[in-house]
Amino acid sequence: MSTTSDGSHELEEDDRLASDDTPINAVECPVCQGEGVSEDQEDDEDCRHCDGKGYLRAPWDVFVGREGVDRYLCPECGGGSGGGGMLWVQCPGCADFGVVSKRRADEIASRHYLLAFRSPEDAREAQDDNDLTFVDLALWDLRELYFPGARMRDKDLSGRDLTGAELDGADLQGADLRGAVLRDAGLVETAWAGTRLDGADLTGAYLKGSDLHNAESMSGALLVNTDGLTDEQRAVCRAKGAVFG
Repeated sequence: MSTTSDGSHELEEDDRLASDDTPINAVECPVCQGEGVSEDQEDDEDCRHCDGKGYLRAPWDVFVGREGVDRYLCPECGGGSGGGGMLWVQCPGCADFGVVSKRRADEIASRHYLLAFRSPEDAREAQDDNDLTFVDLALWDLRELYFPGARMRDKDLSGRDLTGAELDGADLQGADLRGAVLRDAGLVETAWAGTRLDGADLTGAYLKGSDLHNAESMSGALLVNTDGLTDEQRAVCRAKGAVFG
């Protein structure tokens, strides 16, 4: 990924999952074999995608050992062999584009890949919760993103533009937000422990009830005209290098 001269987010050609212009070195998606999530399977046959198990192993090794999240429901049958109710609205490999970049295909083959959705609405519908930890946000426009309670722990959001995002109650612990723009964002009761905010712009953000002072680093972070922080929190943030203007 790279950042343009105007600060906007941009993917390298070979990093694109798929788009209107097919990614360079495009190959068939190894998750859905180019077919996307299908609903035409007969009820009495085992799901061909998960061999009737109803689940697939989680794409990231970090899942292993974490109770309840070491596997995820099959995108074909929704967790039930033979059409047990569609859960995924799109293939988690290619978001139903059918093709992926060669780099993406290699990541999928190694089981180290983020789940693909074309939009926040699709992700919310498919997962029926607010967990974005293992969702690929690279193709989303995050400006004015509406995702209260989003779980975005340890996400790399460095340099991203989240101006006006509504993320009240979000878990941003451990996230990399260096150089990110969160101007006028709604960040009530957000969790920031371990977050890196160096150079981030939170001008005008509403932070009531959040623990922003627990961020790991915030050298040069702009907190001008922010609202909701206590005097004690402001003092801690200043000591960590934040600028209140």
